[in-house]
Amino acid sequence: MSLYQPELQNRAHHEFDRHVASGANHIDPTVVQTDLDALHKRTRDVERYGTKRVAHFDEKGPKNIPTFQELDDALDLIRALWIKYLFLLRALTYREPVWSYDWKVIFREPWIP
Repeated sequence: MSLYQPELQNRAHHEFDRHVASGANHIDPTVVQTDLDALHKRTRDVERYGTKRVAHFDEKGPKNIPTFQELDDALDLIRALWIKYLFLLRALTYREPVWSYDWKVIFREPWIP
């Protein structure tokens, strides 16, 4: 049995190309910095709100209260970066979890008398 598996190597190259650039041999540090800057920018108000209202309840409060859309956008970016860097750093492809039970059942039946 050969250790060389071209189909796996081709799939890995395709994933690398998808996350970095077609035909690239390495990750451009400016791309990583751009991702990091986008993460800071998109999560700044959400993080400040969490720090000033949820974690510590600062008397001054946050200057900018994030909207639900801003929270959703921040979570979407975090998810996209998680998938990208999970592959680039660990060579793992993200797969959506599959629930093996009906987790919503607790909301259908009263459980507090």
